[in-house]
Amino acid sequence: MTGDGTNPPAPRGSTPPPGLGGGETVTVVVRHHLQPGAEVAFADWIEGISAASRQFEGYLGTEVTRPRGGPEPQRICVFRFTDVERLDRWMTSPERAAWLKKLGTLGTTEPQIDQFHGLEAWFPPSRETPSSSTPVRWKMAAVTFAAIWPLVHFVPRAVTSSLPAPPLALEALSTGVIVVLMTYLVMPKVTGLLGSWLRR
Repeated sequence: MTGDGTNPPAPRGSTPPPGLGGGETVTVVVRHHLQPGAEVAFADWIEGISAASRQFEGYLGTEVTRPRGGPEPQRICVFRFTDVERLDRWMTSPERAAWLKKLGTLGTTEPQIDQFHGLEAWFPPSRETPSSSTPVRWKMAAVTFAAIWPLVHFVPRAVTSSLPAPPLALEALSTGVIVVLMTYLVMPKVTGLLGSWLRR
């Protein structure tokens, strides 16, 4: 996990809805193996670096999970950006480099970083098997289709019947609602339920 701080920080500004920016949404999964007793200090560190991330355009949020089992405390941090360019601005920023220095000796090893693009962004490692690989593409496609079809069918109807607005505005709103529901509600639930099958 490195950050040379040579590039300027990204311009500050509002963040577009997930998946509606200039490119593919990027999900970064970072696995931390912590020193025993470092859990509280690490929680403070995560809070600080997440606050710094929020100042960068394209940032979509951070989730932290605790894998079950294992000989030492672990944390899996998942954060997302709207596209690779905005992610790179954060990854090479002086702000991130400063927070990496504050990480110090909280970990037993260097954090492991994986980036996921496109469909992979909805299929991060599970809590039970943090080292598991990405599911095969046909399974990702099948699960994504099954999850998104009801939303595509019902959300536009609900939006259209509830709001008086021009068709283009209703279409944009419906798309935004579907993407947000898929990213933050539907896919986390579905991948949790089907996790063992997805990674066979």
